[in-house]
Formats: sequence, structure tokens, C-alpha cells
Amino acid sequence: MTQRFADTVVLDTGGGSGIGAATVHRFVEEGATVVAPSLTDTPMAQGLVGDAEKLHRLAERIPMGRPARPAEVAAVIAFLAGPDAAFVTGVVLPVDGGLSASNGQPRMG
Repeated sequence: MTQRFADTVVLDTGGGSGIGAATVHRFVEEGATVVAPSLTDTPMAQGLVGDAEKLHRLAERIPMGRPARPAEVAAVIAFLAGPDAAFVTGVVLPVDGGLSASNGQPRMG
């Protein structure tokens, strides 16, 4: 017997999309969705965010030009856990300011 979970959301904090994809594959019928944030301005990331040179180099590769704010990642998770996302399942959702769409290439121009 399969146990069903309501509004299951998994947060992948940088373990890689392979882990996220494996999690989604295993728990898709239970409603699993993986949120894959990129660099987020948190105390844990201060070694990167707090260093102006490193931050500049990383921000060049993010189309939005900056790291995510924790509230932005939390808003996506709140949406996925709510009724408006009832039929959203089985995806690894990047919350990365366009980084995955740009393939990590520096912005031109």
C-alpha cells in the first residue's frame, strides 16, 4: 500500500539536480516537487556573498545579476505547498534568476 502525502515539497539546497530528479522520480505519485535554488543570500553563503569580487563574478553568470533573497525562494515553496499548485508535481523547479536557462554563461553586453 502506498502512503499518500498532501502538498509534498522537497527543498534541494545544492545537492545537484541529479538528487532532485531522483527524489521527484521516487515520490512523484505522492506529490513531490523539488525546488532547486541557486546562490541565495543567506548566512551560509556569506563566504561568497560577503566577498565583493566573488559575488561580482557569480552575479555575472546570473541573468538577474544577483543572488536570490531567502524570501523569494520561500515564496516559491509557499506557492507549491498551496492549493494553486495542486497539479504541479514531478518537477525540479529552478529558482535561480535565469541561471539554468543561460547555462551559466556570463551576460553579454
